[in-house]
Amino acid sequence: MKRRLIIVAILLCVTGCVTKNMAKKSASMDMVESAIRAQIKSDLIEKGKYKETDFTDRNLPGYDVFRLKDADFDPPYADELDGLDDAVVATSLLNSDADLIIALRANNERAADAAVARLGEIHEEQLERLKEYLPDQADKVEDFILKKADNYVIYIVYGNSRKMEEVIIGVIR
Repeated sequence: MKRRLIIVAILLCVTGCVTKNMAKKSASMDMVESAIRAQIKSDLIEKGKYKETDFTDRNLPGYDVFRLKDADFDPPYADELDGLDDAVVATSLLNSDADLIIALRANNERAADAAVARLGEIHEEQLERLKEYLPDQADKVEDFILKKADNYVIYIVYGNSRKMEEVIIGVIR
């Protein structure tokens, strides 16, 4: 019995050491983009705004989706974030809708912390503008999500923000 306990203790110690020394997960930003697109599509269909046949060629009616690797990457606030390996930004094409979903992978923890700080500032600026110009969207902006997980940062202003967070975290964890 004592021998079994010693073997179990050794196995637990070795497992703990291996886990500590394992590299952090590096999620595919292609998978993150696909998850964001799928959730937006699902929400648009659920709201009755669109049918399955309205979605072709990765098109999301009413939304632009950008990637850092794209030549035309110029989403809102992109020039204010440094140290990124990759990013996905989905934004509403309508000026009357505050939807903005950002998922980024920084190349180190310091860059991720800086992105969180800057996105927090951007959020405050956006909230002040919307309270004045689009008060119906201010509630959505107040219910935002800004989180960091390892070198990943997510910022979500979206009608179904909790579900979008769950989907993105499911990919990066």
